[in-house]
Amino acid sequence: MQPARLGAWGLCLVSTVLLPALVALPGSAQTVETSQQTNDRIRSFSAAANTAAPHDYVIGSGDLVSVQVFDVPELSRELRVSQTGTICFPLVPAWLHISGLT
Repeated sequence: MQPARLGAWGLCLVSTVLLPALVALPGSAQTVETSQQTNDRIRSFSAAANTAAPHDYVIGSGDLVSVQVFDVPELSRELRVSQTGTICFPLVPAWLHISGLT
């Protein structure tokens, strides 16, 4: 038999003999986790991301904040936080309340 003329027989051989052998190779075993384990892992990542480190700075009125827009340096600028805790940034149609954020 020539390799180019195997056709359906070759496909059947590959799918029934070689594919299960490749899946059963040592070291290729995958761990399957339950949906509860996945949810627990997501919760632990979320909890770690939401905890503020004690060295984080809390923004207050009068602070100078540097805003940098990716790939548009002409929109990047330093803004002073107002007494009400807000800043006004071009292209944003509202005052942004940032006082108290880290």
